[in-house]
Amino acid sequence: MTSVGTGIITSTPTPGLRTDRPALVVSSTSWTADEDFSILIEAMEEYEKKAEEGGGRLPKMLVIVTGKGPLRVRYMKEIIEREVQQGWKWVRCRTVWLEASDYPLLLGALGLELIFGVCRLTGRSGSADLGVSLHASSSALDLPMKVVDMFGCGLPVCALNFAW
Repeated sequence: MTSVGTGIITSTPTPGLRTDRPALVVSSTSWTADEDFSILIEAMEEYEKKAEEGGGRLPKMLVIVTGKGPLRVRYMKEIIEREVQQGWKWVRCRTVWLEASDYPLLLGALGLELIFGVCRLTGRSGSADLGVSLHASSSALDLPMKVVDMFGCGLPVCALNFAW
């Protein structure tokens, strides 16, 4: 990298992801019976087994769950018990409550750049690698706003397959 105007040339490493960076998965939920959170718990347990078998070929995974609701304590107690009792080494799941302005930063908001009055996308600037939606649609016609939010931030989403 060259420092402009000083004539000093410095060498710095190219920025990049750390090799030990965990995969970051985000799920937004209302912690109600409308969302069967046991699906994600089973997926985390399966990932733990596969990562252990893989001996380091898979990254560790951090699952962040946002939202408030009546089943939060029940499901998080079950997750923490599995993490501890089964000795999970590859998967961690934690909950957070985010202000509306912080949510897109976690998801990976698309950057916008204004150049000579023209707006263009600069790519994802956030942190999440994957979004998960466990919303079950009774009509099979609605797209949950959490999925719209994730798509709007350029985040790939795994969601339940609705029967058409």
